[in-house]
Amino acid sequence: MVQYNLHIHLRHVNQEVHLLKIRQYLMDKSTPIEDLYGSWFKVRFSSEGEVTDFIAFLKTLEGGNRTHISVRAYHGTRKVDEMSHSL
Repeated sequence: MVQYNLHIHLRHVNQEVHLLKIRQYLMDKSTPIEDLYGSWFKVRFSSEGEVTDFIAFLKTLEGGNRTHISVRAYHGTRKVDEMSHSL
């Protein structure tokens, strides 16, 4: 299995826990990660009684050897953070 280490910084939430859960979600998913490229997908879990949704978008960068991920974090319907990262 290929490991994808996503270095995601989310300023307004517990970034360490959420990073771990997003990484685990991607690694545990039965769908190959390449099939997620080009579409938004949702990672949902509860943290301290609050449901947090992460909406992530993956795409390959030009040349096909790097991945760009965009992540939006929500508490309910309120967006609390957004970031992009290339790896």
